[in-house]
Amino acid sequence: MEVNLRVTVAVIIAAACFTCTLIQAEPRDEAADAGIHIYVSTDGADTNEGSPASPLATISAAQQKIRELKKSEGLPPGGVTVEIHGGRYQLDEPIELTQADAGTAESPITYRAFADDMVVLTGGRVINDWKPVADSTMLDRLDPAARGKVFQADLKSLGITEYGDLALDAEWALQCYMAKAHNQGENEKGNAHASRDYCRSGKTVSPRLELFYNGAPMQLSRYPNQGFMKIDQVLGETKVEVRRVAGCKEGIFSYFGDRPGRWTEEPDAFVEGYWFRDWSMQIHKIASIDPEKRILSVEKPYHNYSGYRAGQWFFGMNMLCELDSPGEWYIDRMAHSTSGRLPRCMAAWQRFPSAGVCSR
Repeated sequence: MEVNLRVTVAVIIAAACFTCTLIQAEPRDEAADAGIHIYVSTDGADTNEGSPASPLATISAAQQKIRELKKSEGLPPGGVTVEIHGGRYQLDEPIELTQADAGTAESPITYRAFADDMVVLTGGRVINDWKPVADSTMLDRLDPAARGKVFQADLKSLGITEYGDLALDAEWALQCYMAKAHNQGENEKGNAHASRDYCRSGKTVSPRLELFYNGAPMQLSRYPNQGFMKIDQVLGETKVEVRRVAGCKEGIFSYFGDRPGRWTEEPDAFVEGYWFRDWSMQIHKIASIDPEKRILSVEKPYHNYSGYRAGQWFFGMNMLCELDSPGEWYIDRMAHSTSGRLPRCMAAWQRFPSAGVCSR
């Protein structure tokens, strides 16, 4: 996620965490140009003094320098301006601005891009080392048309060890809120498993990571590539009826066609669907598939809004066997083979000259 941002710390600013943030300069004003200026550059070093000729390397170092100044001398008239030169700044930890970083109306603290420079703050990692998939086990799982066109990257070598929950995307909190806010006598159902697990106060949630190329998010491998499959019949034991619409609570259903039969060898496959209402989406990990009976079961927590009903729509995702279109990608969070454990890896249909992966 990238947003335009100019940060001025005046009295008190709540904690702010930046993951993938774009900073662009705004027109200068005389007040911001007064006082002390601290310079940050991708060519700098945090042992430098922060002058134009000797810039710091990180915004965190500038932040610490200002805190020390406040304690030792206090803020000068006109405050402090952190001038950030253009470039990509890798953040291993969020930047948190608290009361310790507060300025005053007379001595504000401003973080801004230098001149008209483009500044990108990111928690993502750039992937350059793409290699053709050569592992026979992976090749066997690929669609024949994709063999020779799929490349992989070792995430562990990039320092990426947190892959997030593939069942959670950036909109998970909104989905939970909608499930509880429908206000049609169904709030108890809305407070079911997923809301308790994902929305309860104090729970730390890590949505799934994403792959970007040229600033655009790539598509996690899915079937169908466009549109949806449909539920044939719901097979759960606990029947429900919501506003005269029948369904069941358990995520067990039959499906049309034979395609999911290909998914039985996928160790980390998911389905995303609108299981009861056309506006309430949830992602489930697949628990089991019976190709002969055409029955698919999902792992708990079951859908947080009313359950499941016949005719609703879904698609499969994160399956190597369905990586069949340029721009699609797949993540193997549990990579292993008969020869032993392999690095966690990411596979993509094409070689991206320079792609970035980040977790929101």
